[in-house]
Amino acid sequence: MKCSKCGTELESNVLVCPSCGQAVSDEDRLQEQYGGKELTKKEFIQLPAMKTCKGNITGCGIAFYILGAINLALELYMHVLPLDGILLILFGLGVHLGKSRICALLSAAYSIFGLVYSVATTGQRTGYLIVIVAIDAVIYTFKYQSAWSKYKKDGTLPVEKERK
Repeated sequence: MKCSKCGTELESNVLVCPSCGQAVSDEDRLQEQYGGKELTKKEFIQLPAMKTCKGNITGCGIAFYILGAINLALELYMHVLPLDGILLILFGLGVHLGKSRICALLSAAYSIFGLVYSVATTGQRTGYLIVIVAIDAVIYTFKYQSAWSKYKKDGTLPVEKERK
């Protein structure tokens, strides 16, 4: 790897150029580490810049599992068809394991419909937590797929934004 300021050849683990003092950017380190190597989706999601997306997608999947299990238990207790619980668990699998935008969008549409139906028929707002989880799932699955598409198109690896 070369220094972007002075062109000095740098060792792979150096953080600052010994010649000019220029800090080595995260992007330069990532390109050195992964440049020229085709990443799989599994490797891509492990990149440091994808930590937030991965964490939120996993969190949404787990939330769907929990909400699905609660709905499933309530539906079985009330002796009704356990459709909601099963669907929530399936949405969780699609979002968590598949990072699927389609599952995220379907869960959002289904949960918003359920909330509107609940308000219209009973006057109570039930299911709003599912709507929140579904919207979060939509946001982060789209962010992930956008970053993946950009990588596949031009090889650009995502880098972490600097915190202030």
